[in-house]
This record gives sequence, C-alpha cells and structure tokens, in this order.
Amino acid sequence: MESFQPSGASTHRPLQGNEIRVVTLHPGSFDDPVFCTLDHVVLDGPRDDYIAISYTWGDPTQTKDINLNGHSYPATTNLHLALTYLRNENEPRRLWIDSLCINQRDVAERNAQVPRMRDVYAFAAEVNVWLGDYGTVSQSSWRHTFDLCIKVAVIFKKQLYFQVPGVKEIMDTLLERPWFQRMWVIQEVAVRNWKEDGEKVQFLVGHLSLTWSILDMVCGDIVNHLFHMDGFGKPLSTGRSYGSRKLFQIRTAWEAEHRVRESSMQGVSQTISQQLAYLLSRFVNFKVTDPRDRIYSLLGLLYGPEKVPNDLAPDYSKPVDEVFHAYAAWMLGDGGCIDILSLNSRQRVGRRCPSWVPDFQGQTQNFWHCPVDRGSNPIRILQENGVLEIDALIIGTVQTVGRRCKILEESRVMRLLDPALEFHVIWGCRQYLLDCETWIQVHAGVVIDPAPWKFNEYLLSDYFEKSFHGFQIATYMPRFATFGDAYNAIRAFCKEGRSVASHDIWDKVDKCSEYAYFIAQEFDGFTPFMCDNGKLEFCNSKVDVPEPGDVLCLLRGSSKQYILRRAPPDSLGEWIMVGTTYNVADFSYVDLSRGDRSEEEVNLAYTELWTKNADKIFKAVIC
Repeated sequence: MESFQPSGASTHRPLQGNEIRVVTLHPGSFDDPVFCTLDHVVLDGPRDDYIAISYTWGDPTQTKDINLNGHSYPATTNLHLALTYLRNENEPRRLWIDSLCINQRDVAERNAQVPRMRDVYAFAAEVNVWLGDYGTVSQSSWRHTFDLCIKVAVIFKKQLYFQVPGVKEIMDTLLERPWFQRMWVIQEVAVRNWKEDGEKVQFLVGHLSLTWSILDMVCGDIVNHLFHMDGFGKPLSTGRSYGSRKLFQIRTAWEAEHRVRESSMQGVSQTISQQLAYLLSRFVNFKVTDPRDRIYSLLGLLYGPEKVPNDLAPDYSKPVDEVFHAYAAWMLGDGGCIDILSLNSRQRVGRRCPSWVPDFQGQTQNFWHCPVDRGSNPIRILQENGVLEIDALIIGTVQTVGRRCKILEESRVMRLLDPALEFHVIWGCRQYLLDCETWIQVHAGVVIDPAPWKFNEYLLSDYFEKSFHGFQIATYMPRFATFGDAYNAIRAFCKEGRSVASHDIWDKVDKCSEYAYFIAQEFDGFTPFMCDNGKLEFCNSKVDVPEPGDVLCLLRGSSKQYILRRAPPDSLGEWIMVGTTYNVADFSYVDLSRGDRSEEEVNLAYTELWTKNADKIFKAVIC
C-alpha cells in the first residue's frame, strides 16, 4: 500500500471482524469545502452501496485539508481534486478510498487490510478510475473525444477515430497519465469479472467518463488495425505506441487472473508461487511508492487452494530486503521459477542482500517455467547464509565492453545545443551505432580471426532485429514486419535530417524513427559486451557494467543469460551475480525464445542443450 502518514488526532475507530470503512462524500458545490464521514460495514459478499475509487496518491507531502468525521484531515492534492469532481451537488455518495478508509497511522491495520483489498474492489458496485482533471486540454475537446470513442464502439467503424484531427493526440495524453504506471491499479481493475464487468470500470477525467470496454477497444484499434498508417498515410512508429502498452499489460493481468480460475476448473493449474512469478515478470516497469508493494499489490490476484505462507503475509514493519529475499526463496523453492532471478535492475539504493535476490524491476519478459518436479528442483538455497547453489552452463567469457547506451540523454543535449537539428533521437541512435561498429571492429580480430567483412554491421543489425521480435512477443504487441534495411537507413541518415539516399525523405524518417525509438528506449542505460567466441550481448543493468573475465552462462531451469563474476576471497560464495542480458539464450544451435513453438518443443530443445554441453557445466555458488 502506498505510504501516507497524516498527522493529528486519529479519526478512525478500530475495525472489528469482517468490517471495512466506507466514506460518505457529502453534497456540495465545486468550490465548497469537502465534508466526509466514515462508517463501518461488513464485507462478506458483493454490495451495491459503495463505489471503489482507484487513483494515484501523488506527492504525499502536498496536501489539502478536508473535514473527516468532524476533524481536519489532510488529503493529497490529487485526492482532494478527485473529491471535488466526484461530489454531487444534492446527493451524498458512498465510496471506498484507501487513504481515508484505512487508518494510515496503524501499521497493524494496514497489514491486515492489504489482503482484503481484493474483495473491496471485487465486491464494489463499480470501480471508478480517477485520471485527473482536463489539464491543458479543454473540456469540450475531451468531451468530443469521449463522445466519438463511444460512437465508434457502437457502430464499429473504428477508422473514423483516426480521421478526426487531434483525437489520437488527446488519447495519447490520457494514456500517459500516472495511473497507467501504478502497480496497485493492476489488482484494483483485474479482480473484476473480465467477461462481464467492462462497463462497471469507469475512467474519469474531470466530470467526463469512459468505460473500460470502450477505452480498451479504442487502444486496441490504435495498435492492431492502423498501426502502420496515420491520417496522412505515413507509418506510425513504435515510439509513438508506448502509451498503449500499459493498458495492454493491465488487460493481460485481468485476463490471466480469470483464465487461471477457469483452467483450474478444467484440471490445469499453476501453483500460487508460479502465478506470482508470472505477474511480477509482466509488471516490472510499473511504479510503487513503497518497494514492498511490488509484491503485496499482486497477492490479491493469486488463486487456488494454496495460501501464501503465514511468514510471508504483508508486513510493512519488515525491511524491504528481508521481504524480497523471503519471497524470492519461496518462489524458487516452491515453484521452480528460476527466471525470477532475471528480475533485477540492481538500482535500489541501500541494498543489503545476496546479489541473486531480485528487486523485481527491469525489463518486461516472457517467463518460461522450468520443466522439473518439485523433488528435482535445480536450486538449493543455504538458509543460514543466503547462498544459492545451481548448475551453470558456460556460454562465453567477457572479452571486451563497449559504451553504455545513452541515446535519450544525448539526444536531449543535441536539442539544447542545436535547436534547428531535426530528428534528434534518430541522429543520436545513428551516432551510437557507428560508435558500436568502431568498437566491434577494433576488437573483432581478437575474438574472431579473421573477422568476416562487415562483421560489425551484420552483428549489430542481426542483434537488434532479434531483439525487436522478442520485444513484440514479451509485450503482447502485434507481430509487425521486420525492420529490413532500417539499420542501413539509420547509418545513411545525415546531420541535416535528410538521407543521402535518393528515396523520399519521409519514407526514410518513418523507417528510421521506428528503429531508433525502439533502440533508444529499450536499451537506455544498458552496456554492450562481446565474449571470447564473438557473441554480442547487452547487459540489462543501468548500474553494473560487465568486466573482462566475467562469465556469461545459463542457469539450469532458466531461459535467461546471466553474467557472473568471481566473488572476493572472503565471501560466503564463489560468484556474485552482475546482471542478465537483454535477450534470452541463443546458444549455438538452439534459440530458447518461445516464438511459435510448442511448450514441448521448447522443453526438448532445452534438455538437449544441457545434454550436449555437459563439459561446460559447473556448480555456481552465488552469494
């Protein structure tokens, strides 16, 4: 739960049994002071007497007072704004709002209420998602856009949506609002019945509303139907579709949560630890105020006869490292979810836990469940010192390290220095690729002798081509055409913003833009390296950088590639985990990315990989 500590006397009576609090928002004009009262109700099934509000708290230090149970009570500015818009002039409204209905001063109550939040949102008459006021867009423009979306959904002529100037820009602005990046909203929406409740989840902008069903349909149309064409007949770029990804990810959770329920009725099930590992892999790029909520916010989506162990119940008094360590050990030991080791951005300051413990941030991924029985789990964790033991298969040894990717940062500097320069990201990407080519060319003779002609160009072009296809699969984006000669188009791009080739400038710009934005955003902060066998990879950590002598390897049961470094002599183990690579394993003859292959085919390929390379396996003791 997001952290907010109001000062002053408590306005909350203790809860008893199955009680929750519901807040009554009393009527008033828009500019009147906000008056609310709390009362207790028993939550033991669906209720039609309250609406659950999903919103972002905003900056907890920026507050405005409301009157709660006759006392002055601080509400964050975003909540205060929401209450002024949600309030009726003549009728009271009954709502559930976490920062008002849960005593934020009482850690024990917060711990107890977190597991109940699933039912609070599932049993509510509706869920209203507060996205904010109209911002810099006029109310009439918002109204026009929402009305058009509703008409399009009704008459199924979706192409009209894109032919009206300004509509797509307004929807892009909507999808960039903070709510679509917040971890808690996943549960707050996904617990609703995914086949029936699309109309009972309302998105609010000021006094206007749009249902989940309509917004989902419109955003799906943006990506699926007209991704390659805008209103002027020019292709759209992946860089301009990122706003829809968050909505698709939330929808994925909505569908997945209920498919787990349906599959369990058919005798097919996942353990709750496997369910949690999957959800964590999908939402690593969502935001939380309290790091523990990366896990706690997803617990309400787990389904099955099993329960989360009592010692893992939400407890905000436990240090973050202790929570992450305990949950990681449970998922590894109970479900064989070895891939969770890759969910580690290593960005959290003050980290005090073994190097293998993930922080559950980083890159959205597809997870592959290890095809092993619980009795043959490939991982052993020594509880007394937190050391992890697992078989590792050497892919290569790091030979040389390139320059960290900073295209976004450098393109912003370019814009400041030369405002007249067009297409800053394209130009920044071009310069970075040329720098990488030079780096590879300098070191290619060391790792591959003799290096093939244009080895550096082919190596980079092939790497980013595969990366883009993996990105489409991992994010459930439609499978578009390949980049083709986009790499060469980037290289041919001139500083003046025009291509040296004779093709029309806009054809080049569109092709380069799609390619450049993907590389700039997906690889931002990552560092390239080459192994002694000529293998090129990017370390997907924005903190740690590989060093010559580090080992690139697979860990048994995982499809990811890990970078290990020899631990200092006085360490508890032999290795420390530096990071993982952007792409999954592509080891000699087998590509472990799922693609269109069946689960059985992937499992057979994985088993064959370890069998044929038995001489490259060693026991990794990671501290």
